[in-house]
Amino acid sequence: MFVLRIDTRCDFTSDSKNDFTSDFTKYTRICIDSGARNLLSCTLAFARERYEYSHNVLTLIAQASIETTISAYSKAKTDNNKKAYMLNTQLKTKHQLSTQLGEALLARDATVCTIESCTGGGLAFAITDIAGSSEWLNQSWVTYSNQAKMDLVGVERLVLEAFGAVSKEVVSQMAVGGREKAKADYAVAISGIAGPGGGSKDKPVGLVWFAIDCNKGIETFSRCFSGDRQQVREQAIVLALEKLIQRIVNR
Repeated sequence: MFVLRIDTRCDFTSDSKNDFTSDFTKYTRICIDSGARNLLSCTLAFARERYEYSHNVLTLIAQASIETTISAYSKAKTDNNKKAYMLNTQLKTKHQLSTQLGEALLARDATVCTIESCTGGGLAFAITDIAGSSEWLNQSWVTYSNQAKMDLVGVERLVLEAFGAVSKEVVSQMAVGGREKAKADYAVAISGIAGPGGGSKDKPVGLVWFAIDCNKGIETFSRCFSGDRQQVREQAIVLALEKLIQRIVNR
């Protein structure tokens, strides 16, 4: 049995079996001489498909054929890179949406404030990533605890006790209270369960409530996102930006 450690940051782009073997032996942290190369080509594979991620190193336990190795490695690489690809795409999208938001607010001489819980200030960070954002971002709060929601933006204790922090009623009060305090034209409030714990049957992990308040009234909506904690937070930020732009443009 071979125990191999492969740096998953290496780019294995070989298509043929022979090229794969060459790249494999080049980047693995074991030495394989020319006499063992044919043996590797015939016998290398997985004892079982088990993936252990630690410091970007994938541990492979091998036994069987090179075809299984290629197939399993390809799957591991795809699974390992999927999250990074999605997050990278979301980062690009956030910047694009934040730019559009700034342009829309600036054109209307309007301002916005954010009141965030599960996103931890990520929405405000995205907005202020655009140069000149002080022209349209008034103020921001991270009201992570129930006490902060009450103290900073006036959420009522009875509402929190009756409906819970992740609810239409609470995000509504967060948005209304924040917009009043910031004297902004628009306010966006977010409260959710990013995970991995904290969910329930009625409020599963991934559930996020949003509220957008302006002088035309308040709009609330919710989504149940999939993915891990970071993915849920990133998706919530992107959706908040999209909905805010729509509210401003279609006003």
